[in-house]
Amino acid sequence: MGPLVMVSYLVAVGVGLLIGMQRQRGVEPGQEVILGARTFPLIALIGAMVADIGAGSVWLPAAGLLVVGALLLVSYYLTNIDRKDLGITTEMVAVVTFFLGMLAGSELYIRAAGIAVIVLILLESKTALTRLTRALTPAEINAVLQFGALALILLPALPDQGFGPYAALNPFEITWMVVLIAAIGLVGFVAVRVLGPGKGIGATGIVGGLISSTAVTLSLSRLSERYPTQALLGILGAWAVMAVRVAAVAYLIAPAVGTVLVQLMVVLALFAAALVWFGLHWGNREEVEDDGAQSPTNPFSMIEGLKFGLLFAAVTLAAAFLKAHYGEEGLLLLAAVSGLTDVDPINLALARMAVAGTLDPNRAAELIVVAVMANTVVKAGMAITIGRGPFRVWITLASLGMLGGMGLFLSVG
Repeated sequence: MGPLVMVSYLVAVGVGLLIGMQRQRGVEPGQEVILGARTFPLIALIGAMVADIGAGSVWLPAAGLLVVGALLLVSYYLTNIDRKDLGITTEMVAVVTFFLGMLAGSELYIRAAGIAVIVLILLESKTALTRLTRALTPAEINAVLQFGALALILLPALPDQGFGPYAALNPFEITWMVVLIAAIGLVGFVAVRVLGPGKGIGATGIVGGLISSTAVTLSLSRLSERYPTQALLGILGAWAVMAVRVAAVAYLIAPAVGTVLVQLMVVLALFAAALVWFGLHWGNREEVEDDGAQSPTNPFSMIEGLKFGLLFAAVTLAAAFLKAHYGEEGLLLLAAVSGLTDVDPINLALARMAVAGTLDPNRAAELIVVAVMANTVVKAGMAITIGRGPFRVWITLASLGMLGGMGLFLSVG
């Protein structure tokens, strides 16, 4: 027996042991365990042996699966004979464990380990998934389904080539940008739903920065009279998340642009995080009533996706036109104006231009910073206008600090 075969068996047993320990840990004290920390490694080992001995055969794997399936039927009957809350999660996991053993036996170690991690995450997320399912409204579930249809059905069917003036309009790329931004928003939305608004304005504000830092600023500024410290922390946290998000999205599209932005955006995020830390340690602790004021609204719908797609297409077309007729000065004006409402379209458009070679990556990064500065001015103005009391002073100082940092970056660059 070669050493690689033994590695296959060890990986199979290790994967089965991890899953078995997770399942046994969830068993209530005094309850009899049939499928536990010893059984799952054996199931995975059977799968590895089947893959090893029956390599190239169809019948042996099928026979192995039938044997395991029969044992699981007996286990299910014995476990649930006197129970009313029926479920087949453990049995389904056992079947998956058998196939994980086969993957390990076929020397596909990375796949076996990766799928095992996914299985463990799903099993450990039972409480969070249950809470999320109960928290979502039918309209929100419908929105998630719409997002899935857009990402998995419509996007792959679109042509990946430029159309229109300057060949600037690429249906696949435009829709891909919509999917990317919507996915980030959905992650933030789900995180806030799992946390629950009762976890505090500050926490939900920080996570809400993934959805829209402008919306967070507007919502929390209205609460500044009752909860000035929490509102300030939530807004600054959202701004910090927005800075990191801008750099991350730019890096995904154009690594050369993202690399330049990461340095500045991380500094800005650390600055905002330092203010948040200061507020948590020295500010007043406020008891926040769960009145739903800070609860997020669903960040995606087909109509909103269409609006963003049209906005991104318009910014892309305008960028191509201004670059062709007015050079980088035209792009500077476009960045400043676009940033007043939304940073994402101009961020994506400039990153794409850098990838296409029509704009220097360093210059693209500088123009994105200009858009972020314009957006920061708008959000600061909203907070100062709507906010009350000392909150205005602190948000003004924070805004000036961030704007000063970005201005220094532009002057040095």
